[in-house]
Amino acid sequence: MQDVRRHSGPAGLRVRPCVLSCVLCLAAAAFLSSLDGHAQFATTVVPPPTTEFNFSSQGHLAVPGGRIWYGVVGERRKGEPPMLVIHGGPGLSHHYLYPLTALSASRQLIFYDQLDAGSSEWPNDPKNWNVPRYLAEIDALRSHLGLDSLIMFGNSWGGTIAAAYAARRPPGLTKLILSGPLIDTRRWVADNAVY
Repeated sequence: MQDVRRHSGPAGLRVRPCVLSCVLCLAAAAFLSSLDGHAQFATTVVPPPTTEFNFSSQGHLAVPGGRIWYGVVGERRKGEPPMLVIHGGPGLSHHYLYPLTALSASRQLIFYDQLDAGSSEWPNDPKNWNVPRYLAEIDALRSHLGLDSLIMFGNSWGGTIAAAYAARRPPGLTKLILSGPLIDTRRWVADNAVY
């Protein structure tokens, strides 16, 4: 079994995961500070970006902490549960997942932007940045859109949210699709040290 406490880095250097985490945090901070006005954690709503896709319906929904945006692609079909698409990040938007719209020929897809991302409100309140609150977004969407039965697709951070939601064993969740999820932080750090 691989020793996950230490990993070989460049030139055979031994790197502890906590050091790697610090380096990643510093890199993220440097990136955020390069974003000029977007690095200001103000309590204002960021205007929504223009969408490049023509959704059959879209709207905003009140959730704990603010309002989230959602967009629906395709028609709901009897016997084919809709698929809820959860983007990565945190902080990204649904836009990079547009290739999934090709699946709308066989089922309805629902995209949404998490709070502080994409076309949703950006309150930038650290109280909102916890998994149970993100799960409440899904509960609110399911209730608002009548998603008694659904498939969930989660990419990266969205896979983390989807896995946490599925772990609650909610009624009506028929399938779970995880794409590059972060499930175990220690394992993720180990994998990134190797690959």
